[in-house]
Amino acid sequence: MPYAALVISAHRTEYPQPIRFKAGEKVSTGKRDEEYPGWIWTTVASGRSAWAPEEFLDVSGTAAIARVDYESTELDTTAGERCG
Repeated sequence: MPYAALVISAHRTEYPQPIRFKAGEKVSTGKRDEEYPGWIWTTVASGRSAWAPEEFLDVSGTAAIARVDYESTELDTTAGERCG
């Protein structure tokens, strides 16, 4: 079976507690990411916070309404792992 990708360096998530929101849900927003434009620090009703794509939100000040469903889960990888 051919693989679509070969992992060349390991990755460990910095945010093991992902956030989730659904379209229409109200969330709080904070700073915008200066290193990766288009991402905004977002806090959901459970109190968890993580980066989310700003284009997924209608932002007004420090509040926003989600335009789409989103989940911020990151996957851990190991060098040499094959993904497909």
